[in-house]
Amino acid sequence: MRRQVRVRAWDAGCRQAMPRSIVSLISVITIAPAALALGTEGSGEIGVPDRPLAASATSALRLDDAVARALRGGAEARIARLETHRAREGYGVALGGYLPQVNITSEAGWSNRFDDSFTAIGKNGEVQKFGLATIGANRGWFNVYLSQVLFDLRQWKTIEREELAAEAATLQERRLRDDVAFEVMRRYSLLLRLREHAGVMQERMVNASWLAEQAAARFEAGRALAVEHSLAGLHSEGARLDAEAASYDISAAEADLWIAVGAGDEPAGGVELVRESLPPVEQPVSLGQVAELVSAAPELRLLELRRRMDKVDVDAARAGRLPTLKLVTGYSHYGIKRFDNYDDEFWVGINLSIPVFDGFQSTHRIRGAEDQARIAAIRYDSTLESKRARVRDLLKRLETGRQRLAIARQRAQTSSDQRRLADLNLRAERGGLAEALAAREQLSRFEMEAIDAYFDQLELWASLQRELGQLSAELLAATPTPSATP
Repeated sequence: MRRQVRVRAWDAGCRQAMPRSIVSLISVITIAPAALALGTEGSGEIGVPDRPLAASATSALRLDDAVARALRGGAEARIARLETHRAREGYGVALGGYLPQVNITSEAGWSNRFDDSFTAIGKNGEVQKFGLATIGANRGWFNVYLSQVLFDLRQWKTIEREELAAEAATLQERRLRDDVAFEVMRRYSLLLRLREHAGVMQERMVNASWLAEQAAARFEAGRALAVEHSLAGLHSEGARLDAEAASYDISAAEADLWIAVGAGDEPAGGVELVRESLPPVEQPVSLGQVAELVSAAPELRLLELRRRMDKVDVDAARAGRLPTLKLVTGYSHYGIKRFDNYDDEFWVGINLSIPVFDGFQSTHRIRGAEDQARIAAIRYDSTLESKRARVRDLLKRLETGRQRLAIARQRAQTSSDQRRLADLNLRAERGGLAEALAAREQLSRFEMEAIDAYFDQLELWASLQRELGQLSAELLAATPTPSATP
């Protein structure tokens, strides 16, 4: 259960000293995302979300919804589904080559020699009349051909390869689903990160404006140096420019997210996100599980399938030296003007093909296929080792990042207390403007570090899940997956 963080409130004296426009600005700006977690209520912990970011709003876009929409309507996901469907159709084409083939042809027509004929005495001694236009014809006006492959090992190996290719396309689709999920999550978290940065910038701008007014009042009363007054003014102007630049970055990130989701036109009011939909950042596996999980990852299973496909290619190349056998049968009707010739014919035969010499093509084809199989085996072993190393590195970085995140949150909390103390000293005439200015700069820096440490940790977690082939499943959870058909 995520805990809410309180938004650091200004004391009454600060608000009275601020212009009315700044006070109004504070009331409409959502500083909650900027707080990223600058402290939990009553716990002193940092990094827990402030409050549900429009979780109840119907127009809010959750991370799992964004991923599901991208997998449903995104260009990459649609292409992946079509590639899978195309591979299955390729397997069907290859398999159909071993099924009976039936063809019907027709050569019905007219010839100016239809009436030409000659008369001859047949072997039985009878006088017969034969048509010149149709004598020796081996095709009739209507023909039905049926053929069935009886033995063709090369074609059978081709069928086996296409079956493996269809399975590989399914794995490739799963792998691309994780890539799509990673890209959507990266842009989703980037937009949240930028909004939380903007919240820090807005708060910094309000602080800087109040400090600039304090510096101006003290300078007029002769209790501050000109350089302090100038520094406070520059700090206020810099804070304003940083807040403005942050708004531009947010607009660009919103457009990028909507493109990744592939859900049509971006809402006119911008994209409203739900921070609570982010997955919990925790170490999903131990170092002892790396070997087993990496071997089961879609990328490795895909390389294993391709290695098997290359082995089948070797067998298919060797099968090219073997004879092929086919049963062929048919029926032909020869139409009109046959005179005393027969009108139709039914025939059946065996088509045997024995390769004798093909100019060493089969030899070179076999050697090329064997080289490709060796390349696939080397690529599998190399990818397996490199992926194991990447997963181990990500696990170590996750652990280090967890510790760094805890330190960053504590620094932000301590810096917040130091800024409050500097403000109290300034109002009580026990401190100067330089101390208050330095405390504000330090607070902004540590708040940014806490935000970045959390989202860096989130990206590390997503990278690890993608390496293991589990990212889209983790993000979607119970969300229905899109159909595999295009």
